[in-house]
Amino acid sequence: MGDEIDIQAEQTRLKSLTMRELHDEHVRVVGWRHTTQNRSTLTRRILWRMRYGPLSPEVVARAREIAAQVLVKEIPPPGWPGTAGMPPPVEPARDPRLPMAGTTLARQFRGETVEVRVLERGFEWRGEVFTSLSAVATAISGMHVNGFHFFRLGKKKERT
Repeated sequence: MGDEIDIQAEQTRLKSLTMRELHDEHVRVVGWRHTTQNRSTLTRRILWRMRYGPLSPEVVARAREIAAQVLVKEIPPPGWPGTAGMPPPVEPARDPRLPMAGTTLARQFRGETVEVRVLERGFEWRGEVFTSLSAVATAISGMHVNGFHFFRLGKKKERT
């Protein structure tokens, strides 16, 4: 690969893409969807793959040998090639401050009643599903806000 592509031109092109388009480009070039929202990380990975191509099977096999010897826990990202049939990662425990699924959280914000439905996995507001309570609070307020604080969930620790 390498010499036939203009890395500078590709970098300029990638900078002009939206994050969604950049993720789609990562899938096209690398072959799997990365979960990062870091533009620089995605851009570097795409450019590296364009310039040097995929790792050879020998290099991948050697990396796995080394990982096995040093007891590195290998958890590939979802959709990574060769992960079909692997057990899914263990789900983290549900935060005890969250009400049960089906509950509607409501509060007044800027003169409007905001209602968010708690789902088994995530939160629904205006038909859109969010993965965290903070993501919902950020979408509602337009700035980063702790979701538990925004919806007044959880109890303050008692001082002794």
